[in-house]
Amino acid sequence: MDENTTEFEMVCNCLYSMDNVRQGSTNVVVRAVVKGVGNWVGGTLRGYENEMVFSINKLNAGFQTSTVPLLFPYEDVRSVRIGRMMGFFKTVDVEMVSGIARFRGWGAKNLELSEYLRLKVAGRPQSIAKSN
Repeated sequence: MDENTTEFEMVCNCLYSMDNVRQGSTNVVVRAVVKGVGNWVGGTLRGYENEMVFSINKLNAGFQTSTVPLLFPYEDVRSVRIGRMMGFFKTVDVEMVSGIARFRGWGAKNLELSEYLRLKVAGRPQSIAKSN
């Protein structure tokens, strides 16, 4: 299989650092919401042979200082679990060597992503947590 072939794709949000919010790019209401729930940025997550790539959508790009796609090599994944945002939104929390990456999809996509990641890292020495 070509390493550039898309194996998995989902439209979702990715939790970015608050430092990535472009100052002056949002109104008071939007800033208050972002401050309360986090800088959840909309875009597309794609899985390839060796890594996942999150790309910000055009709507959200105007509110962020960096729009460079985020790369998540599978070899850096330490654990995958279903998490929660505000108690009721499911998230996929991916513990990486460098920290935690959080994704929030819709419907069954969260479970599909967690299973996809578990399969991608199966057989590696790290333990992949499976908790809902």
